[in-house]
Amino acid sequence: MAARKAELAAMSDEDFATPVMTPVGPGTYGRFMDIRVFDFWVHEQDIRTPLGLPGHEDGAAAERSIDEIRMSMPYIAGKRIGVADGESLRVHLNGPVNGEITVRVDGRAGLVIDSDPTTASITADSTTFALLACGRVDPQTRIDSGQITWSGEAELGERAARSLRFTM
Repeated sequence: MAARKAELAAMSDEDFATPVMTPVGPGTYGRFMDIRVFDFWVHEQDIRTPLGLPGHEDGAAAERSIDEIRMSMPYIAGKRIGVADGESLRVHLNGPVNGEITVRVDGRAGLVIDSDPTTASITADSTTFALLACGRVDPQTRIDSGQITWSGEAELGERAARSLRFTM
């Protein structure tokens, strides 16, 4: 591990910009490593969750992992959830990683940065959101426990809470 850490630390920006194949198609070595951070973080949560040992839910790896899901939200909203043309969905993350992710469908689903009203919103802590998006937990248990809630158009909000699962 020490040798690999030293190797990565010695890499230049040009090294990280090297074109390579990633799990999501052609990209750069840096993109490949971003996906690896996400993968390792999710697997760590896979181990922690059933053992009831929460942890490592904030910090750089958690933030990078949530960002990986954020980049997939247009696909999730458009294809998995079925947000209709002219509608929008906002995800409120209330910690440990805080933030908002908003997707609007205008012919095609896309990420937007705005505070305009949305058709529906879902609210969850960032770990619950990630575990739902990665298909690691049953949505019904998280709905029943109040770990994910929705507002706005009720049918769309509930559908979003139940349909976040995607595969990279």
